[in-house]
Amino acid sequence: MTLPKSFYVPLERDLLRLTGRDRQSFLQGMLTNDIASLTPGQGCYAFHLTSKGQILADMSVLCLDDCLLLDTEPGWGEPLAASLEHHLVMERVKIRLTTEIVYFIYEEGKWRALYDATSPPELPVCGEAIYEALRIEAGIPRGRVDFDEKTLAPETGQAGRAIHYKKGCYIGQEIVARIDARGHTNRSLVTLTTEQVVEPGTRLTVDGKDVGWITSAALGPTCSVPVALGYLRNEHAAPGTQVTVGAFGNGVVA
Repeated sequence: MTLPKSFYVPLERDLLRLTGRDRQSFLQGMLTNDIASLTPGQGCYAFHLTSKGQILADMSVLCLDDCLLLDTEPGWGEPLAASLEHHLVMERVKIRLTTEIVYFIYEEGKWRALYDATSPPELPVCGEAIYEALRIEAGIPRGRVDFDEKTLAPETGQAGRAIHYKKGCYIGQEIVARIDARGHTNRSLVTLTTEQVVEPGTRLTVDGKDVGWITSAALGPTCSVPVALGYLRNEHAAPGTQVTVGAFGNGVVA
């Protein structure tokens, strides 16, 4: 597959805009990453968790001059807003939820998001399938696809970019810290190469024993081989480990 050097993908997203003088300190106690240190123009990736450490929503957090913008998957905006509203006590914070088209622009191998655009970028437009294939190839999970409300945050393999272990208390922090102290979860999300593109839910086995499953798969746009994301028990998650992918032959952990 030959990709244009630059293009954009329009995606529907749920956006929460938090205003009010306490918005930053409030979110610091709600999300897994360090929100308090953000200055206008900066952003980070974060989870909002249950008290059991399971993911209620993932999001990109953008610090703007007049608000904090939370960009999350369609369908997660409403429960995220409701949960945040539930935890508001005396804080001066207002939350506004909208569903909007966000233009994700791909240039020089990197993505950036264009919000509040009055018109599409002056670039070739590609479908969501390209966006999906590129993120799978890059090993980036997507909320409501590769993890859900039953998934523990550290299982996603995103702790390095989503969790700040020294920031102090937030909802679910005790469970996350306990897992960190133990050193691992029982399973992890990994990237695999496969012999062909397989369906989500395809089981992964080793010597006939069920050890995991596929969550998303595509033909890698730049590597030109089938790639997938899936969960594997930790004893089989090391790079180079060979597994059987359903009835479709072998897969190798990348």
